Amino acid sequence: MTNRELMLRLRVPAYSFLGVTLVFQLFDYVVAQLPLRFDSVLWRFTALGSAANAIGNVLLLLLLIYALSLVTGDRIVITLVGVTCTFAALFLLAGGGVFTLDGLQIRAAMDRGARNKFDLATWQALVKLAVEGVIAALFAFSAFRGLIAMKRGDRTSDAPIFVHASVLRAP
Repeated sequence: MTNRELMLRLRVPAYSFLGVTLVFQLFDYVVAQLPLRFDSVLWRFTALGSAANAIGNVLLLLLLIYALSLVTGDRIVITLVGVTCTFAALFLLAGGGVFTLDGLQIRAAMDRGARNKFDLATWQALVKLAVEGVIAALFAFSAFRGLIAMKRGDRTSDAPIFVHASVLRAP
């Protein structure tokens, strides 16, 4: 069995597992934020802080889906990953601005004794939002570049993706 045949056999179960896991991660996040109260500063702050913690798993799943789609040459999936990562990057980077403004409002209303711990947690979440936003943007950029390379027919090599253990043995 060639590497290509192996990847094509792995494609359906891998996409199924990764897709279902991705949907469950997003569903868990949305359900935890219900009921939606966009007019509440505290709700927005909490929802964006929770997103900073939850998005790492989502980005990991998107990376695995992207890697599988590159190996199998699935242009539609690569496009979906690129578009999804573009929206995620916009959400995270814009969310960081909203998170900062909401944090300042909440901080102004709290006791001075609790501000140090609040500031540390706020900075931690803000750094996560920024870093994950940049990573999502890099994923999107890479996906769109991969599509362009696929359209041009660029292939770096036809070398095997997997190396069989017998190749690694000394003669």
